[in-house]
Amino acid sequence: MPKVLSDFGERKLIGRFIEPLLDNPPEYLGDDAAVIPISDHESLLVTIDAGPSKPIMQMFDVGSPFNYGHLASAMSFSDIAAMGGKPVALVAACMFPRGLSVIQFRDFLRGIKSACADVGAKYVGGDTKESASIRIVTCALGLVPSKRILSRSGAKHGDLVAVSGMIGRCLKSYVSASRSRTSKRVDNARPRIDLGLALKYELHANACMDMSDGPINSSRELSKRSNATFEIDLDAIPVVSVPNGILPETWRLIVWATGGCDFELMFTFPKNMLKKALRMGCHICGEVGAGSRGARFTRKEGDLTKLADWEHYNRTGDLFIKLINELKK
Repeated sequence: MPKVLSDFGERKLIGRFIEPLLDNPPEYLGDDAAVIPISDHESLLVTIDAGPSKPIMQMFDVGSPFNYGHLASAMSFSDIAAMGGKPVALVAACMFPRGLSVIQFRDFLRGIKSACADVGAKYVGGDTKESASIRIVTCALGLVPSKRILSRSGAKHGDLVAVSGMIGRCLKSYVSASRSRTSKRVDNARPRIDLGLALKYELHANACMDMSDGPINSSRELSKRSNATFEIDLDAIPVVSVPNGILPETWRLIVWATGGCDFELMFTFPKNMLKKALRMGCHICGEVGAGSRGARFTRKEGDLTKLADWEHYNRTGDLFIKLINELKK
C-alpha cells in the first residue's frame, strides 16, 4: 500500500524529500530562512509561511482580522530574527471568500501593515485570490552580514542554552478573551528582532531558532541540526502565570508544546558570556553536552512521557488539539 504524508510527519518529509533538492549552502539547510549571498559581505534571508487554516486564536473564537493579519506577518519576521537578520520587506498572498466584508478585508491588511511597521520593514505587495476559506501566506526578506548569520547547526559542547523571554503571554490572552462577554481582543506576538541582531554581536551565539513551535521542538531540532546533546531543564523556561480554572500541569504542557503563541528565541552561547546574557534578560535553561544524544529533558515533578510538540502530518497533533480543548473548558 502506498505511503501517505502522515506516515512521515513534516520534519521527515522535509529531510527525506525536500532538502536533497535544495540549492542552499549545506550549513543552512533546515534553518528558519533560506540564505542567498548577494555580495562578498552580505546575504539575503528569505522565508515564507503559510498561515494555518485555523490559527489557535480562531480555535478559541477570539481575535480580529487585524490580529490574524498581524500574526501571519510576525510569523515570518520571527524567522528573520532567528537568523540574526534585519527585516526589510514583506509580500503577502491573501486568500479570502467572496462574502468577506470590505471592513474585514481592510482590517486584515491593516494587521499586515502594522506588523511590518513594528519591525521597520516595508509592505511591498503580494497577491489576492478568491478562496472558500481565509488563508494568508507571507514572505519576508531580511539582510544579514554573511559572517554574522545564526543557524541551527552551530551549537558547541559546553555552550549554555537560553530562551529570550517568558512564554505564554499571547496564549493567556486568548484564554482570557474567550471567557470575556465584552471583548475578544488579544495580544499580538512580537518577533525578537533587536535581540536576534544582538545575539551574534554581543553574546557570540553559536546557534539559534525561532521558538514558535515551542521549546520542546526547538530543543530537539537544534540538537539534531548541531549533532549535539541538549540537556534542558523545563522548569527553568519562564512560563506566564496559569489562567484561573486551568490545571497548572495542563497549562505547562500546552505552553511547552506551542511556545505560548509567542515568538521567543532559543539559542546557545559560550559560558563566558553568561553575565552579559543575564543583563540582556535571557533565561538559561540548559547546556550543550557531549556526544549527539538528542534533546534530554528534566523537571522536578510531572510526567515526561506526555511532552508533545506540534508537527504537521503527525499524530502528535491529536494530543495538541486535546490539550487546547482542555483550555477551552
